[in-house]
Parts: sequence; C-alpha cells; structure tokens
Amino acid sequence: MLQVERNKRALWLAFFAIAMALLEAIVVIYLRRLHNPENILQIFPIRFYTDLDFAVEVFREGATVLMLFAISLIATHKPPIKVFGCFVYLFGLWDIFFYAWLKIIIGWPSGWLDWDILFLIPWAWFGPWLCPVLVALLFAIWGGYVLLTPREMKLRPLPVIMFIISSLIGLASFLLPSLTVIVTKGIQGLRDYNPTEFPWWAFILGYIGMALSMAWSLLPKGYLFNLIKKPESKKD
Repeated sequence: MLQVERNKRALWLAFFAIAMALLEAIVVIYLRRLHNPENILQIFPIRFYTDLDFAVEVFREGATVLMLFAISLIATHKPPIKVFGCFVYLFGLWDIFFYAWLKIIIGWPSGWLDWDILFLIPWAWFGPWLCPVLVALLFAIWGGYVLLTPREMKLRPLPVIMFIISSLIGLASFLLPSLTVIVTKGIQGLRDYNPTEFPWWAFILGYIGMALSMAWSLLPKGYLFNLIKKPESKKD
C-alpha cells in the first residue's frame, strides 16, 4: 500500500472516531439531563442505576467496542498487529474527543481531576477522566504509527505479555474503587458513592508498563539484545 493511501485511510478513520465520539457525547448529555436535570455537571452520587438503565448502558458500551473492532477489521484485516493498531488508534481518538465534545457542549469536565463513570463491564469503572485520556493518547499515537508505517511488523510474545500484565494493573486502578464499595456496602452503597481516593500507584505503574511495552514492540526484533551485547563484545 502506498504511503498516500495509508495517510488517507488514517484520516478517514480519524473522522469516524471523532464523529462517533460526538454521538457518544450527545447520548451521555441526554442521559445526564434525564437522570439529573437539576445539575447535568454532577455525576455522583449515581442516580441511574436501575436494572434497566444498567442493562441498556452495558449493551451500549458493548456495541461501541464492537463497532470500533468491526471497523478495524474492515480497514486492516491483516496482520494482527495492524488490526490491533487500528483498534487502539480508533479507541484512543474516540475517547479523547468524547471528553473534548463534552467540554465544548456542556463545559464538563470543569477540572483536571473530575471523576467520571468510565465503563460498566464487568462492573463500574471509576476514576478521574484525565487517566483514560492519558491512556487514549498513548493508544492513538502508537496505533497511528502502526497504521502509517510501511514496515513489516509482528506481535512478539514478550512485549505482548508485558502489555497485558501492565493493562491489568492499570485496569485495577479503575475497578478497585467501586469493588471496595460493592464488597463493603452492596449495590445501594454504589448508588450513594462519592469519589474519595484513587489508587494512583496502580494507574502509574500500569501506564508506565504499557508505554514501555508498546515502545518495545516498535523496535526491530533483537534490538535490545544486540544493544546489551555490544558493550560486552568491546570489553573482549
């Protein structure tokens, strides 16, 4: 594929992600107006956790991820690293512009560390909105490079393992706040929940691990091994 075609594909994918982010932001604004009409900027305590609301939100989130993955398969059906790169590129841009549209339309987030309900699968993810945006920025940059580079690339076991472990650590930072409430106070406690402390240690550790593993995956095979080996050969 010519570089011009790669650039055009990445641009159209970006347009799709930005438009999808606008649609998602509009849905969230309607939800906020429906469930908290007095103050749509206030998220906590949670007001929409009826069984039907929860089920609808779970299906909406699942459909969003499925749509992003389907577009990734259509745009780049092989090799796997290109598909994954396309997916995280779309996901990253979608998440960044989701918050950008909310800021433009309703003026939220109003602060850098405002908390949000990030996701509901397998249970509620809570955390400052800035954290998923930082992850999304990492995804968009890495995915964009994978899409645009003419290099032949493959998923390698060690960077993949490091990425999975780091992602799980980072994911724990979003899942722990709500899990603690559910275990100690039940679902009603979740409805009354107001954000307190965020496990920054888990997020930072996971984020650094993801960044390093993604950078590692872009290096030529055996690059680090050769880098370590060269000083030893000079010593001989």
